[in-house]
Parts: sequence; structure tokens; C-alpha cells
Amino acid sequence: MTRYLPVSIAAILSAVTVVVGVQRWEVPMFPSEDGMHGAAQSEPADIDSELDDNLGAAFTSYVSTTLRYRVRIPSSWSISDNHEQGDIDILQEPNGLAVITLSTTEDPHLCDPVAIDRMLNTMESAAAYDPSLTQVSYAKVPWKGHWTVMGSGRRERHDGTWLTRSFIVARPEHEGTLNITTNIRSDVETLFGDDVQAILDSLIVSTGG
Repeated sequence: MTRYLPVSIAAILSAVTVVVGVQRWEVPMFPSEDGMHGAAQSEPADIDSELDDNLGAAFTSYVSTTLRYRVRIPSSWSISDNHEQGDIDILQEPNGLAVITLSTTEDPHLCDPVAIDRMLNTMESAAAYDPSLTQVSYAKVPWKGHWTVMGSGRRERHDGTWLTRSFIVARPEHEGTLNITTNIRSDVETLFGDDVQAILDSLIVSTGG
């Protein structure tokens, strides 16, 4: 048995190296001005210097990506793809949850960076949000017929754990509205307008928030 020990150790080290490498590739992180980190599928870009002056340009390289979320949706919902702006795919699970995949190649249109930062600071967690499925750093929020990119990310706590910050994904003007809501509703009217508040009030309940 002693004779095979070096081989076993080498095999274990090799396996660990592979696992670590895959993990780092699947969730590469890029830093932001406030210390928040976002996850992207492509190699991270150095965008620190761009965040203040041109937040939209900083996210351009991350547009053609895929978002995956696990949210609670009513079985009566009928979700259809929006082929003009992007594709939304739903995988219904027996436990009432659904894995939602949003793919898009549209150019980002961002709100004011100050408003985005305020939004992120109010969203400490999501009602039925599974961070293990998150693969990119932003979501597209359609509002009044326009897609708006809202930043997302994870901030490391002092104890080494991660605080996941999320956002709202909604299609209020399309049949089969898709929403991922948070349990924080402050500043919603400031960012999105009074007409969105009614949508949030109804859908926070339907998503378990």
C-alpha cells in the first residue's frame, strides 16, 4: 500500500487543482469602486477606472451572456419568450420553483449610477433567490417597453461569507410577466415610478417575498 501512496496523493492534488480551476472559471469576479464583486461568464475586465465616468461602457463586454435564477412562480403563469429583446426560458420543477434563464445580446441602457448604487444598497436579499445559479453580474429590467440593466453582485462579509445582492426582473407590459423580486421595497418609486409599485405589491406575494 505504501508503494501506491505517492500516486494517490498526486491524483488527489490533480483532482483538487481541476475542481478549483473550474470553479474559478465559472465564477470569475471583477472588483468595483465600492468593494462589491460581480460574477461573469467571460474573463473579468479591469473596469475600476470606468465605473465613475461611464458605467454603461464598463458593462458592454458582459452583454451577450446568460442569467439563471431559481424563483417561486405560480403554476398559472404563462411565460413567453421575448425574441425582440432576448430569450427567456422556463424550467418548471415539481416543488413549485422554476429555473429561469434569460439570454440577451442587446446593448445595455443603465440608469444613473447613483440610482443603481442606491438600489443595490437597499436590496440585501431576494425572496426566492438561489445565488448558486447566478452566472453574470447584471439583469435586464424592462420598464415601459425599454430594457434597463441593473447591477448585481456579492459583497464579502467580515466573517468571510458572501452577501448576495439582487434586483428586480420584470416585463410589466407583456403577457406572462416575469418577476424576480426582493424583500426590500424602499426607493422603488424613486427609481421606477408609481406605476411599477402596484406590480411589485402583487408579485412580491406571488413569488413568496
